[in-house]
Amino acid sequence: MGRYALPFLLVPLLAFALAAEPTTADPLMEALANPPATGMLVTSVVPETQAAKLGVKPGDVLVSYDGVAIESIPQLSQVKAAATGAVKAVFARKDTSFTVSFAPGSIGIHLVAVKKGEAPKLAPATNVEFDFSSLDGKPRDDWFAFTFDGKTVAGFEHDRVRLLSGRLHIQREVAFDGGERWGLNHFAVTVVASAEKRPQTLRTTFIGPLAKMRASGEIRRAPDGTAEWYHRADTEDASIVKRFPMPANMMADYLIETLASFMPREKGACIHFRPFVESRGQLNLPSALVCTGSEEIQYQGETVQVWRMERQGLGGESTATYYVDGEGRILIGDYIGVKVFRTTKEEALSGLNPKLLPLIFK
Repeated sequence: MGRYALPFLLVPLLAFALAAEPTTADPLMEALANPPATGMLVTSVVPETQAAKLGVKPGDVLVSYDGVAIESIPQLSQVKAAATGAVKAVFARKDTSFTVSFAPGSIGIHLVAVKKGEAPKLAPATNVEFDFSSLDGKPRDDWFAFTFDGKTVAGFEHDRVRLLSGRLHIQREVAFDGGERWGLNHFAVTVVASAEKRPQTLRTTFIGPLAKMRASGEIRRAPDGTAEWYHRADTEDASIVKRFPMPANMMADYLIETLASFMPREKGACIHFRPFVESRGQLNLPSALVCTGSEEIQYQGETVQVWRMERQGLGGESTATYYVDGEGRILIGDYIGVKVFRTTKEEALSGLNPKLLPLIFK
């Protein structure tokens, strides 16, 4: 379930965030409304990366990579993993196309699948009410093992979830060794929410012990009471945003992951959310958390009935899946192949790099 981790920036009212929403003159919004090609739309470009230096911009569409037509993030990951040496990538921009050459390693772009001439859409939001009753007198203290290959434990996630004075408190610590691709990562997240069926506000704090970073954010329900949420997040230090401009997305991950446990277990239940990054004055693209139905999975050698909760990007592509049991516990989290699964503390910590042992939520 994990990914990343955050002093509270109290958010002015939603109207401020809405005022910053890109207009139709924005190349990204134009490309969203009418994609120039089928492929992967560039939604943002990380500063100082290969893509930024080669002139790739939000609104461009990645059409092919190493000669392979790209239509999903998992597909791109597979092609990148198989590539050796420099690789040519073809992008579409309005009525033209251009080719760049990427060296091995991170490209520095964030993507969403699109089809030429079709504006991507989310599943419709519903009037979601969250159920926190499973926590009445039953605080959770859960350990998860982090794995990249489905077998080897590469890290841990430790979640503490409880109700305190009418507030939902979630403390989460994540640490993993991503090898050459991601390196050592260690961070912690705290999420606080009103423990109501339709909470108005959730706040989150993120800290990264290894990166010496800190950030914070807040998510609010839309003024009309629907399940359309806006998440505002930022770091205290603008230099961190430039070096590591992902806190807003990370915090949205953890907020949404937290809510997955308490979503209505009924097919079609859906909330929408959008990160707002203060330092860039940017309201990011909307995403959704959707209950897609029930199914059976294998968990600890047994067949278990679960509800599948998906985090979906525009166009319905799944970016994370949470398998929730009848008690509202997440048994497995799948992040496009990177997985965590509920287990014991001993197994989650077995054989880890000493730098990744629990530091915060012991």
